[in-house]
Amino acid sequence: MNETKTAAFAVVMVLIVVGVATPMLSDDTEAETVISPLDEEYPEYGVVWMPIIFIIGMAVSAGIGYVAGEHFAEPAGNQEDIYRQLREIYGEKTMDTIDSVVGLISSILPADTTLWTFTHDYWNRAVELSVADVWALGDTYNPDAVVGKALLRENLENYIYNWQSAIDKSINNITSVRDQMVGDCYGNMELSISWSGDELMASSNTSEPFDFDLLQVVRNTTAGSTVWIDARAEDEGGSYNEDTSATIYNFGQSSVRLVKVAVYENDSGGNSITIPAGGTYVMPSEFSGMYRIETSGATLAGPFSKAASDRAADVIGGLVISGGDERVYVVPDGNNVLVTNTSGASWSSNTLRYEVSYTGLNNNGDYSVLVDGDTYNIVRDWNNLIQGINDAINDAATSGEVIWGIFDVAEESNSFLSPSSITRSVEGISLSTVEQQAIYIQAMMYIADYWENHGGELGNAEFITNIESVDLVVYGDIYYNGELWMENAVFTPYLTVSSAQTLTTGSTVQWSGPGFAMVWAQVDQFSQWNGDTTSGSYYLLDLNSGYSMDIERMTKGGQVINEITLTPTVIDRYTVDPEPPSDLDDPVQVLDAGNLIMLILIELAVIIFLLGYIWGQPVWGAVIALIVLVIGILFSGAIAALLL
Repeated sequence: MNETKTAAFAVVMVLIVVGVATPMLSDDTEAETVISPLDEEYPEYGVVWMPIIFIIGMAVSAGIGYVAGEHFAEPAGNQEDIYRQLREIYGEKTMDTIDSVVGLISSILPADTTLWTFTHDYWNRAVELSVADVWALGDTYNPDAVVGKALLRENLENYIYNWQSAIDKSINNITSVRDQMVGDCYGNMELSISWSGDELMASSNTSEPFDFDLLQVVRNTTAGSTVWIDARAEDEGGSYNEDTSATIYNFGQSSVRLVKVAVYENDSGGNSITIPAGGTYVMPSEFSGMYRIETSGATLAGPFSKAASDRAADVIGGLVISGGDERVYVVPDGNNVLVTNTSGASWSSNTLRYEVSYTGLNNNGDYSVLVDGDTYNIVRDWNNLIQGINDAINDAATSGEVIWGIFDVAEESNSFLSPSSITRSVEGISLSTVEQQAIYIQAMMYIADYWENHGGELGNAEFITNIESVDLVVYGDIYYNGELWMENAVFTPYLTVSSAQTLTTGSTVQWSGPGFAMVWAQVDQFSQWNGDTTSGSYYLLDLNSGYSMDIERMTKGGQVINEITLTPTVIDRYTVDPEPPSDLDDPVQVLDAGNLIMLILIELAVIIFLLGYIWGQPVWGAVIALIVLVIGILFSGAIAALLL
């Protein structure tokens, strides 16, 4: 018998021993001799009744002890108190975990927002290179096309996807614990999002949605405005979730029609989608691209990014929360948030909380703060990041327009021109397109003067002194539009914003986009060039998609190689699912202490009655036994609570 069974048995045995031993230990000289009816009728059995009663009590006690120890981890306790304690533990644990996630977000998100400001120069230059590659006299500048060609669109979409999916997965994964909130122990726990004036709640019924979706919002649009929709299902981490990465929500009071607009040469446009009022639409991956919003006054939330043209819809960072049959979107409102449901009702609130309610021992709920006035506001911080990205799009599109206008005037493009390197963005000062063009033209005049004054010295300077001074060296013939441009050239090609370019010896390579090449020399045999030359002998070639090259030999770092892939800088589209929450503990099942005490008192009542009958006091035995019986039936719960 284990310790639990022994303890249960001992509790009852103590009562029996006390009840039986007390009359046996009384003083015979002071006690009144009482003749039991059994002694009078069957005097030879008088001494037998004591052990019989003892054996009966011991048997009943052993039975109670066995049942308590065999079927329950503890002999007695309050089952509901155990349930209350576990609810409290897991409620607090869930909110503490969300607190940790929110704390991490609040630390990193503002820093990333600032870093986007430092990328503007990079993207402005990338767009200038793209414009140099696609410009043609008489064509119209298409900012969305060059922003895409410069890889800005792909990078910002991947960046937004990585952030929003990481946050969504972290919070939704934590709250998925409600899948286990069933039964007597956890069944009354509920999760909710609350704000000033209302709340969304989801019970433990897992057929009801309770989802957190960080995304972008366009509100009160004008017909014909445009927005980019990213529903690409790629995820190198294998954790793509269309519910929080490809779903578009319509919060307007009428259906909304979107029509895809062709942006690139081989882009397919024309397909349309319609989202019912208050409804949703899961965007197919192949439908990603720029869309024209045909419906005035539309309010949509989804995987959007700002278009680059003048007709671009205003995109802000927001949040959609679904709970049960209800859904709201949340956008920043200063340091507050504006919460709006599908019926159009709105609340301005300075709080937004993730809450869990339960019946606990000391508390009946806990919460995690998502918005708390000006102390912390996850929606405001997310919108600040989106606005930083929007600024990068606007600046890049303007840089492309500036250099496109210069090419139109000069009637020739050149990828080495870079107005953005002179007219850098300064916070608080906005330069118009014509201002930037005028400033750069003056800068080119100064550059021309500088060369006129110092070209001789610069042309005779020796910068390259040996072949190892150049990381990648290619030897072969260069062609332009199929015609031989230079034979037996020693050169280094540089990739700028093109797609990945693979160079292989013994093959013809078609250059695929913006870039340039530095031609170091022209020699009959590769071994004839040792890198010893002057800068006046170099030739800078503006590579574009019209060039190709027959490659005979390549070296990298002085070592002969047969193949190399030049890869542009691209943000990986990568997320992973966090570890799922640990399973809820199965509650310890205990015998209710009140029931156990009731059984003990009933047993005691029977023993008292039998002892009274044996000792010739049947009436007193019956009265005392009845009192004990009533106490056992009516007050066992109170006694158990007092003892526990």
